[in-house]
Amino acid sequence: MEYKAWRWQVNMSIRLLIAALIITSVLAVAHVCTAEAASVSIGDVTCGLHEDVTVPVVLSDVADYGTGTIKITYNPAVVHVTGVAGTPQSTVTPSINNTAGIVIISAWNMGGVSGDVLFANVTLRSVGPCQSPLNLMIVKLNDNSFSPIPAATVNGLFTTGGHCTPQSFAVTGYIFYPNGSVCNGPFVGVTNPDRGAEWQAETDSDNNHYRISLILHNDVDLGETLRFNATDGSRSTEIGHGISLDEINSVGFSLNITIGQIQGDLNGDYKITSEDAAIALQMVVRGEYSQIADVNEDGWITALDVLMILRESTHPT
Repeated sequence: MEYKAWRWQVNMSIRLLIAALIITSVLAVAHVCTAEAASVSIGDVTCGLHEDVTVPVVLSDVADYGTGTIKITYNPAVVHVTGVAGTPQSTVTPSINNTAGIVIISAWNMGGVSGDVLFANVTLRSVGPCQSPLNLMIVKLNDNSFSPIPAATVNGLFTTGGHCTPQSFAVTGYIFYPNGSVCNGPFVGVTNPDRGAEWQAETDSDNNHYRISLILHNDVDLGETLRFNATDGSRSTEIGHGISLDEINSVGFSLNITIGQIQGDLNGDYKITSEDAAIALQMVVRGEYSQIADVNEDGWITALDVLMILRESTHPT
């Protein structure tokens, strides 16, 4: 009886979680549908080696912009941020970390302003060849009533003068079955949806190793996501992997893949259920990460991943 009571309590907790997340999702979707298609963008810029250039961060089609926090990530081996200036439409407070390649810009306009808004002017300095993405992340963007403003992001590219020597970006790993046994002679397809490119990794019939050599900046770059489809001809797995700054600096990474593994199946029962969502929620609370739990492939485990797992458990594709 104690076990049944415990199971009932767990199921009720999961159902309450589902209800809360669905309500939050519906409200967010309703807000998106009633708002204009706002965006946050940073442009493409070019300058000579060891020179400075200023690039604006622009809010487009916003309604009553009040406060915002925008994070920009970049490759600190190529470019540094030397300053961030406010504008007549936006007062700013920046936090610059050129070691990590991150600048966080908090800004506000307490009176509210609509339309196209110059959020901040960012001054960049070239410190090495040859290119770096300028990737935006909206930490928050609110109107002057502190209601969220949904917005898309448009990333930029920093290019410095000088010769850009092509640099190999190596991806390697091993393919396994769920019981830990090796999958010899697999097929591994790799795609970069951000560039519309696809490749086939090299494999051997007598072992479970795969490898592929891409060109850094041409084929893949910081913040982009590579998708892997591994199969033995009957079973397959598709997962995504976001490219981090450490992997850019290491010019590659290793990723092992388990055939038959399902994105979101955290308890390993080969199906998506509310129990997987509960596990994902625990990971959110503890700040843990798992590639299988990162359903939206943004490099974080958040409530959105929990919601996506819940949706899949009730409406499987």
